[in-house]
Amino acid sequence: LVDGKKATPKPNYYPMTRVGSAPAGAPTGSGRFAWPTKGILSQKFWSGHTGIDIANRTGTPILAADAGYVVAAGRDTWGYGNQVVIDHGNGFKTRYAHLQNILVKAGQTVTKNQKIGTMGSTVRSTVPHIHFEVINGGTFRNPLGFLP
Repeated sequence: LVDGKKATPKPNYYPMTRVGSAPAGAPTGSGRFAWPTKGILSQKFWSGHTGIDIANRTGTPILAADAGYVVAAGRDTWGYGNQVVIDHGNGFKTRYAHLQNILVKAGQTVTKNQKIGTMGSTVRSTVPHIHFEVINGGTFRNPLGFLP
């Protein structure tokens, strides 16, 4: 509370930045994904939900699930809110959506388990969580089939 009023957090607006596919020499992921954060699995993958949702407190670290190249970072207009998309150079991409803060930019390389943002609740989101997608050759895959 600030002066008896509920403090409203400043909106974290990140303009969307994109690059083409990862350039030659960009790190290639191992194909073995790590969990992108700690929390509770609050929504599973199904035909109407293209990833999994992991809920925790706002500000919980979000980590790159594998090494790669950031091909998109910023706020979208389609319901993902603040997001990061990583091309792992091996046919796989991962998306991390509803972020409070984004710590990487399109065109940047990342290592597995590197902090890329913090958990939030942006756009069509009612509680702090991350929406995590695994995309293989343009097809959404169930992330639980790729996580240890």
